[in-house]
Amino acid sequence: MKIKILHLFYDFLNLYGESFNSLALHNYFVNQEIEVELIKHNLEMDLDIENVDVLYVGAGEESKLEIAFNYLKKYQTKLKNFKKTIICTGNATILFSKNYLNIQNYEIVRNQTRIVKEEVLKFKNQSLIGFYNTYDLIKSDQTNLFLNKDNKYVSYNNDNFYAIEMIGPFLVRNYFFLKFVADKVILNKKSDYLIKEINFEYEKNALTAFLKNYYSIEN
Repeated sequence: MKIKILHLFYDFLNLYGESFNSLALHNYFVNQEIEVELIKHNLEMDLDIENVDVLYVGAGEESKLEIAFNYLKKYQTKLKNFKKTIICTGNATILFSKNYLNIQNYEIVRNQTRIVKEEVLKFKNQSLIGFYNTYDLIKSDQTNLFLNKDNKYVSYNNDNFYAIEMIGPFLVRNYFFLKFVADKVILNKKSDYLIKEINFEYEKNALTAFLKNYYSIEN
């Protein structure tokens, strides 16, 4: 089995170090003893997603998002028909929304003031850490992927599609969610694959200590 990850606009939409999210997925698959290819896509390349298993795109400057949108418009039908995993973080969530490509059933609304904060999120009874630096909020009737204190506006999930407003190396900071997404990718590819236990001791200790020291939360 081989898993192919395409990091869309790798060197163009990488405002807060989002490149580490695709690397985290790559390393997880390697530790599962799965052959994996990480494609670092750029604007000079055609968008070939025929054999791709994971499509990832991170945050960028707003002017660059417009360029990315204009690039993706010619691939709109291909993206609509793509049923494998898509992960978008930060303001890249607008690319797949009703506002732009209309790939998924959510829209981005502008908050009156910029949201700059760190927040504890809940996912399957686990505490995660997310950071925002945005005016954008997700508006949808779809069940949110994460819960925050307002229980809305931070995420959207539809089967294998994940829109996450948090920025930076979110998958690196939150090993539990990384494992959830990566395991689903594997089982979508080969449903009888035996998932191996990965040692997340350092990641778990780092997250546990952070939550305890800054938020008095026992994960």
